[in-house]
Amino acid sequence: MTDEAIAKIQKLAEMNKAGILTDDEFAKQKARLLG
Repeated sequence: MTDEAIAKIQKLAEMNKAGILTDDEFAKQKARLLG
């Protein structure tokens, strides 16, 4: 996993925690980033 992928996942996690992304949306985006 690249530093860029980690940073993107961290940003998505923050958005999820803030209620911007649902848990399902977060899981889908994380899976997409992880390939």
